[in-house]
Amino acid sequence: MNDPAAASPRSGLRSALLAAILAAAAFGLLWGLRQPARPLPPTADLYTHLSVARHLERGEGYLTDITYPLSFAYPFARRLPQPLLHRMPGYGTVLTVPWLMSGRDPAGALDAVRVMQIILVIGAVGFGAFALWRRGSGEAIPFWMILLGTSPLLSFSVAWGQDEVLVSCLLLVIWLHLRRATSPRPILVGILTGLLALVRLELCWVPVLWWLLLTRPSGPGIRRLRVDRSFGWMVAVAVAVLIPWSLRNLALTGQPFFTLQGAAEHAKDTRTFPGYGIYRNLEPQPLIPFAVHHTDSLLRKTARGVRFYGEDMPRFLAWPWLLVLVAAPLGAIWRRARGVPRYGASARGLGLATGTLVLLALFYSPFDHSLRHLLPMYPLLTWDLAAYAAGSDRPRGARPALVRAGILAGAAVVAAMVFPCRLPGWETAARDAVRLQPAVQQEAFRLREMGPGIAFTEYSAAPWLADRPAVWTPADETVRERIVDLLTPDAERRQP
Repeated sequence: MNDPAAASPRSGLRSALLAAILAAAAFGLLWGLRQPARPLPPTADLYTHLSVARHLERGEGYLTDITYPLSFAYPFARRLPQPLLHRMPGYGTVLTVPWLMSGRDPAGALDAVRVMQIILVIGAVGFGAFALWRRGSGEAIPFWMILLGTSPLLSFSVAWGQDEVLVSCLLLVIWLHLRRATSPRPILVGILTGLLALVRLELCWVPVLWWLLLTRPSGPGIRRLRVDRSFGWMVAVAVAVLIPWSLRNLALTGQPFFTLQGAAEHAKDTRTFPGYGIYRNLEPQPLIPFAVHHTDSLLRKTARGVRFYGEDMPRFLAWPWLLVLVAAPLGAIWRRARGVPRYGASARGLGLATGTLVLLALFYSPFDHSLRHLLPMYPLLTWDLAAYAAGSDRPRGARPALVRAGILAGAAVVAAMVFPCRLPGWETAARDAVRLQPAVQQEAFRLREMGPGIAFTEYSAAPWLADRPAVWTPADETVRERIVDLLTPDAERRQP
């Protein structure tokens, strides 16, 4: 019941594989080879993940060289390099591959990560093209490729090594499997969900929601969710994938899923703690106590986040496609309520994808306001938009399919030209990254040359380039001295 086009006249495996290979090759040539090597912002998260990869390759475990002052409020974090606390381990583990491929060159590793990101996107294009062809919507492949290729958000995320690219690939695979499979494989979905959580723990609920809504029993009058043995197996496998990291956290912190963000992210950039001030101090703010004592600040931040995601949605996807995302599911609901027969492709999958996007925007509103948090939905959302735009699942001849492909591709090009998705904040950050390159190099040189002691720095790039752990600059001198005291062994403090 998941996909009425599961058995199409064009669903031959061989032709689908050929279509996937051709689509991936074309996308690689037209998009992959044109991706610029943008300088990274000096505080990019990638440097943290790469430092984890370097320690892993050296056999030192999950350690990081870039640390927040807030982390030293916890006794188990008071050492350098620090046990990994403010990131999940998945992406750092994956980055051991480009780190080794770069010949262990800190500067070359950035280029190797960019190549890895490009390969991930090209692989996603091939997988998505295969799925479109198998469902009988091959004419939508160029349309989908244009939507991906004209997204500046995707281009920036690839160039800056953001883990949302990997997350988007995992979600796309899960989505396409659940969309097509009449009886989804719980072990496969469970493994992918566990891997997803090892990269971005806060998104583990998304595949669970999809399983419940996409695989529920069909038939007249049936409304119940599919909570059965297969669902239990899927959840159990996902939990099993997370167990090793949970045990490590439990032994280290006393909590199976401890994250530093849980004591700060909701308080960040509020009236109580403007900007990143919460991370530069030594006063954790757990979510529930903060919500109780600073309710007004949290509500104001949440409202600001809802407004941000609503107003910036045209920077995520062009206006015409946003209207389709809203109008198609609402139209399907109206027709169903009125008993009007359905014509063309079903909008159910598109409705669920759109609903998930809205839920993500609401989910991140109390925590962080950036379109990068919505990027994991972009490939699968545009894939379903392409599948819906292909129209009826009835068999069509080669000529009508080519005409439809041309119309869809033309519409995608026109929309990209008339309604471009500008990212002025990201473009400013890119210019600043270029401007700050000399300062970053000077700071890395300073860290390499300074003697023993605790290093403080404003840029996460400097510890990576210098191969030396450092602490992000504290809020004031008092916090700085307190951190030095916390990190100085008792024996050294007793020396005259």
